Amino acid sequence: MTTDCEQCSRPLPDQAYVCSTCAGLLRVDLLRIVDLAGEVETAIVKLTRYGSGGRSGERPVPFDEKAVERAAMVGNTVATWARHVAESRGRRLPEWTRVQGPLCRLGMALPLLDRSRPSCAHGSCADIRRRGRAIGVALAADWLVEQVEWLRHQPEAAEAFGELRDASRDLQRLVDRPVSRWYAGPCWEPIGGVDEDGEQLRCQTVLTAAPGATKVRCRECGTEYDAKARKQWLLDEARGALVHAELMARALTALGIEDVTAARVRGMARHGRLMAKGSNAAGDPTYRVGDVLDVIEEQEAAERARVARREAKAQRRADRTAGAA
Repeated sequence: MTTDCEQCSRPLPDQAYVCSTCAGLLRVDLLRIVDLAGEVETAIVKLTRYGSGGRSGERPVPFDEKAVERAAMVGNTVATWARHVAESRGRRLPEWTRVQGPLCRLGMALPLLDRSRPSCAHGSCADIRRRGRAIGVALAADWLVEQVEWLRHQPEAAEAFGELRDASRDLQRLVDRPVSRWYAGPCWEPIGGVDEDGEQLRCQTVLTAAPGATKVRCRECGTEYDAKARKQWLLDEARGALVHAELMARALTALGIEDVTAARVRGMARHGRLMAKGSNAAGDPTYRVGDVLDVIEEQEAAERARVARREAKAQRRADRTAGAA
């Protein structure tokens, strides 16, 4: 007996709960999550948690707290359904093993090509692998793509399809911010009045600005700020933050620090110019933003000195040539 799809109400020729058309759309949405997962940090955090927000008398943290919550909800939705499918089918979820310590050449090379599979079969290498495993939203979403056909035949199919497609759209909205604008922090202009604790009320609007803009204007209260000063303020606020090399590079580049790459940050550490201060949940070493900025300043000062010496040497040669003539 033909029934209707619980998602789109199309007639169903089989015994599923959701039609194959909706299944195809869900696969597309899951693959979109895979593609966008790497952009989430850049979209929601302007470095990381710089400080603590709270009462109106305290400076707010310069990142979008609501966006952090939305991203966490997306990750929770995908992970929850991945675990549900895995438990229902008796399947294992994909695991991403972080490698620590010296390994054989194969063990060192293969994870760079495919982190979802073991890098070698050596017992000695396995012994020095970190036991902690993490299920990332991208891995979970990618795994779910292959489970859609099974899922559409389950009584909970409509609920799963609806929540997962909503999660994909939420992530799309979160990441798809105008790339032509940069985050300029919260406004924080006094707006008159006090709160119940007697603290000055301030404008909480998040500011953004176009590249090359000299002024940043709050769309709510109309206050204007100097763009250069805003970027410097963000850098100053971020100095104590601990972040991994990739996020460090993206965030500092967005704040106008040129030629900062993850490889450059790791190179600082490799040459002893930078010390890791911890690690994140994935096991990546984290570095203090202020330490990276200090090393960059030292490197730029050294380069300026080298250029000055070369120019001075060239000028002396020119003077000798002119004197000989």
